[in-house]
Amino acid sequence: MSERPLDVEELILTIHTVALTPGGWTGIISALSQALSAEAASLIRPSHDPTIKPFCHLLERDASYVTDYMNQWGSHDCWYQGAVRNRRLGVGTVNIDSQLIDRREFERSPFFNDYLRRFDIEKMINVCLIAPSEGYGPVALSLYRGLNKDNFTTTQAKLLSHLAPHLTVAARNYWAAQSLRLLANARANALDAVTAGVFALNHSGQVMFANRMGEDMIRQSAWIRVLKGRLAPTANLHPLDHFAAALSQVSSGIGRELLITDLATGAQAQVSIVPFPVDIDLGCWPTSPYSLIWVTPIAPRRDVGRDMARLFHLTPAEQRILDKLIAGDDLLEAAAALRISKHTARTQLKSMFRKTGRRSQGQLLMLAARIATLTSTRG
Repeated sequence: MSERPLDVEELILTIHTVALTPGGWTGIISALSQALSAEAASLIRPSHDPTIKPFCHLLERDASYVTDYMNQWGSHDCWYQGAVRNRRLGVGTVNIDSQLIDRREFERSPFFNDYLRRFDIEKMINVCLIAPSEGYGPVALSLYRGLNKDNFTTTQAKLLSHLAPHLTVAARNYWAAQSLRLLANARANALDAVTAGVFALNHSGQVMFANRMGEDMIRQSAWIRVLKGRLAPTANLHPLDHFAAALSQVSSGIGRELLITDLATGAQAQVSIVPFPVDIDLGCWPTSPYSLIWVTPIAPRRDVGRDMARLFHLTPAEQRILDKLIAGDDLLEAAAALRISKHTARTQLKSMFRKTGRRSQGQLLMLAARIATLTSTRG
């Protein structure tokens, strides 16, 4: 069986574009199959995680070839066992079937007689692209010939060895690019589905990312705006100073929870400022964010205090304090409006902490915000 003409240098250039073209491996496998007079081929990246499908490209074989291998025949693969036994699993290593197992032993094996024969596969040559020790299992590009066909030759093995360094680099680049694309898409899809403005900030407080709702908030100057690359509250919010101070402390890694009110409309939003764990690598950003900020609008409700009083057995006096806090007053303002002393207001606030299991005024207001969200959705 003679080899067909091949422009090796052109193929090498094509191989190195694979990382940028999701379907590029199909063309590479086809070109190699033609150059080596192969009748079928497979490029398989196994996955040890049952929730992740293995990556595979097949040429002239259907998916049952991979399914049967994974479900039954993988543990009987005498070619792979020979590669392990002969220590031929290194990156860039090219194997011909005769190097891995004695021909007569192979012809007697169930792997050949009960599995490969069904797919008209008898001869094989492959190149290892990623070693099994690197976390994915061995990733190999394998080319096949059918029953009673000629063996692959040492000349063909030399050609594949010449291409191997380029194929291994392209494989690494391809899966790195694919991982970034998948993570970026998952991140964008997940965060765009969130009914809150989500912002990622770097160490200096600059905005790295905003989801779709966050971009809408900035564009409409709703709750928040961007000044010189940093988030800032809009002018008609209460408590404006507290929100501005919380945003200014983002670069210090200080988390906060606030309930903000738009004085023009009475609409409220829950704000959560969360320092991002330093040991988590998202993979989809060049550098991990320093903080995440969530701005969740809450449907206005006038009876949240009443709901909380009923749920947590608050006294009428405690509910009146709570109503003022939910409306945006601080504790001293609430005490003045209700004409009670600061000491009485603090005593009632501590009683509410005890009844609700909260430890701070911010946590109490966050509880009110969550109850408002739940009851608004239910109603």
